[in-house]
Amino acid sequence: MTDRTLSALTLVAQGGVIVNEAGHALVPSAKTEGAYYRTSSASCSCPDHKYRGVVCKHMLAVRVMRTIALAEQETITALAAPQAA
Repeated sequence: MTDRTLSALTLVAQGGVIVNEAGHALVPSAKTEGAYYRTSSASCSCPDHKYRGVVCKHMLAVRVMRTIALAEQETITALAAPQAA
């Protein structure tokens, strides 16, 4: 696992990733207190993505959040389905 992935997981674990229904998010900066980056799974306003063109930790954090949300929804759906006798 890369440092970038570990950083993304830390952002998610700290609960700072705010994702809206459209899949866009505000993700906190690790270096600047109170600063947030506008992020989606495909783009980010942070310098790492903006200038280096890499998939940054903020984008990875959004992808993790979307994966968790999907898994939660699938679990709820499965639990709500009638069980075969």
